[in-house]
Amino acid sequence: MKKENEANAKEAVLLLAHGTPDVLGEMEEYLRLVIGGRGVPPQVVHELQERYAAIGLRNTPSIAGPHLTRWPMRQAGRLRERMDCPVYVGMRNGSRSSATSSMTLGRSGSKI
Repeated sequence: MKKENEANAKEAVLLLAHGTPDVLGEMEEYLRLVIGGRGVPPQVVHELQERYAAIGLRNTPSIAGPHLTRWPMRQAGRLRERMDCPVYVGMRNGSRSSATSSMTLGRSGSKI
């Protein structure tokens, strides 16, 4: 059965990126993911919130998504236009996790 499923599977592309918090208020949890679950000093959280705010991250979600997430999403859109296969995006850290994207890809019957 496995070989039959592999033969019927269509190819797909999975783009992986580092990820980013969706809003400034998620910075502490995001940093906790990045450093493997350890606590993050409040001054570090505050400093990174200021840096991310300087490049466009806000306290309220943007319809277009976080600034740093838009780039891989745009790349995926352009790849979809040029390729005859599904394109998925996964983030190592953040709300669009690579594990979720991999599960979606697997359920679609695609192979990467």
